[in-house]
Amino acid sequence: MLSISSELAEYAGKPVQAAAGSAPVKFTISAASSWTTSNGIAFALTPAADRVVGIPDGSTAFEVATAIDKSETQDIVSGPAAGKVYVKYRHGFSISVTGQGSGAAAGGLSI
Repeated sequence: MLSISSELAEYAGKPVQAAAGSAPVKFTISAASSWTTSNGIAFALTPAADRVVGIPDGSTAFEVATAIDKSETQDIVSGPAAGKVYVKYRHGFSISVTGQGSGAAAGGLSI
């Protein structure tokens, strides 16, 4: 969170339009955790959330249907328009889990 704060500090107290066209802010939040159960099985969990926030002065093109009963589409773009900006937000999430343990099960089966 500190990296996003420093990247946006120059826009503090200004209207959001002041950031239009600036480079998007990219940041990742993650917090690895691990634990071992009472019978010796170890687990590790690593979640990560990647985010990108940008303030473009126009939107990207997106398709819309030209009529409800037709398959044709048309690209629509909004902006640039005087006095308007857009907030573009992209979010990705990943999670990684590992587990390990050792021992023997009844009947001589080894793990």
